[in-house]
Amino acid sequence: MGPGLNPEVPLWSRLPVVVTALGMVVAGLLAAGIVAVSPLVALGAAVALVGVIFFLTHPTETLLAAIVFRVFLDILWWVPFEVGGLNLSQIFSGAVFAMLVAIVLLRIRALRHHPAAPWALAMLALLTLATARAIELSADIDILVRYLTTPLMILAAAVVFDSPAQRRRLIFLVAMAAVVPVLQSGSQLVLGVGDYVLHGYRRLLGGYQNIHNHALVMLCFSMLFIAVFQSAPRRVVRWSALVLVGISVVAIYFTYTRTGLLGWAVSLLTVLLVQGRFRLVGASVLAGSIFVLFDADVQDRFGDLLAVFDPDVVSTDRQALGSGRWGLWSWSMQEYLNRPVGDVLMGLGLGGHRLTTLDWSRAFHRVGLTLDPHNDYLLLLYQMGPLGVLVYLGMCWVTFRESVFLARKGVDAWTRSFGAAVAGLTVGVLVTNAVSNSFIHRSAPGWYYWCFAGLVIAEAVQLRAGLRAEARAKARPVEVAAG
Repeated sequence: MGPGLNPEVPLWSRLPVVVTALGMVVAGLLAAGIVAVSPLVALGAAVALVGVIFFLTHPTETLLAAIVFRVFLDILWWVPFEVGGLNLSQIFSGAVFAMLVAIVLLRIRALRHHPAAPWALAMLALLTLATARAIELSADIDILVRYLTTPLMILAAAVVFDSPAQRRRLIFLVAMAAVVPVLQSGSQLVLGVGDYVLHGYRRLLGGYQNIHNHALVMLCFSMLFIAVFQSAPRRVVRWSALVLVGISVVAIYFTYTRTGLLGWAVSLLTVLLVQGRFRLVGASVLAGSIFVLFDADVQDRFGDLLAVFDPDVVSTDRQALGSGRWGLWSWSMQEYLNRPVGDVLMGLGLGGHRLTTLDWSRAFHRVGLTLDPHNDYLLLLYQMGPLGVLVYLGMCWVTFRESVFLARKGVDAWTRSFGAAVAGLTVGVLVTNAVSNSFIHRSAPGWYYWCFAGLVIAEAVQLRAGLRAEARAKARPVEVAAG
C-alpha cells in the first residue's frame, strides 16, 4: 500500500475468541427467536447479528457491501418488512449509520491526513448542537441520521478504502449494480409502465418511490458511467457505458424535474471544463440551446426561471413561481429573520425549519408541520444557522479541489476521468441544493456523492504523498564515484 491515509489495523481483527462467542450468541438467539417471535423478525435479527460479526472481522468488505446494496435497496422500497414501526430502508440506514460511527471513532487517528476532516468534524459538532436544541427529537431521528451520514461517509470511505485496488473494486461494483436501476428505468419507459401524473406530465418513476430521488440518483450514475466511458480500455465497455449514460439522461428528462435536468447540464459542462475540452463545451451549449428552442416541455418547465427576472411580474404571481418555491423561500426567510438574534445565528435546532413555513402552509390551507423549505441551504440555515451552510460548502469545496487535482494530475486515465466526474457532480450538487431539496434532504443520492467524495480524497491524498516522496528522492544528492 502506498503512502496516504493509512488506518491502523483494527483491534477487533485480533479478537477471534470474541467473534466465536458472538457466533454462539447468534445461534442461541436464532433458536429462541423462532419460538418467541415471528420467523421474519427472528431471521432479521439473525442477519443483523451476523452483519455485526462480519463487520468486526471485515470492516472494509462490510462497508463495501452496504454501499453496493444501497443501490438495490432504493428500488426495493415496496418490500413489506417492518420492525418496531421502522421499514427496511430505515433499519438499514440506522445500521450503516452505527457502522460509520464505529469506523470514525476507531480510526480517528487516520483522519489527521484527511483534508475534509476539519469541515466534517465541525458539521458533526453543529449537528450535535442542533440536536440538543431540537423542537421534537423523537419526530426527527430520521433526518438526524440522514444529516449525520454526510460527514461520516466522507470520513469513513476515505480511511476504509485505503488502497487504489479497494477503491476501484468499490466503484466497479457500484457501477455494475447501477446497471439494474438504469435498465429498469429504460424498460419502464419503453413499455409505458406507470401512470404517475403531476402538473400535467406523466412522470417516469423507474423503480423509485419519488421522481426527484429517481432523477438525482440517475444524475450520480450518469457521471459514473461518463468516467467509465472516458477511461475504459475496451471498446465494448466504453460503448456500453455510453448507452447507460444515454438511458440515465433520458430517464432524468422523463421525470420532468427541473432539478435533475439542471443538475445534469451543469455537471456535464463542468466535467468538460475541468478536462479543458472547450470545443466540446461550446458544442454542448449550442446543442442544448437548440434543444431548448425546439422542446416545448423544457420551455414550459423552465419558464418560471425567466419570470423571476421579469419586472412586469406582480408580487402575488411571483410567489407562485417554481411550483410555489419562490413564495416558500421568501416567506420562510422572513420568518427566520424575525426570530431572536440567537436563533438567527445558531439556527432553530433540528426540525426547526418547519417553524419557518407555518405562515406559508396556512396561507395555502396546508395542514401539518412536515413542510420543508424546498431548498437544502435554507434547510441547513434554519436548523444550524449560517455556520451550518458554510461548513457544508467547505466539504464540497475540498471535494471539488481534490477532484480537479486528480483530473489533472492522476496517474492513469481512470483516475483522471473519475476525478473530473466527481468535480462535475460536485457542481451539480451545489446547484441542485440551491433550487430544491436534493443531496442533503434526500439520503440516496447523498450516499453516492459523499462516498465518491471520500474515494476522491483518499486517492488525492495518496497521490500527493507519492509526488512529495518523488520530489524528495530527486532532491537528494547523488554520490559520484571518484574517477
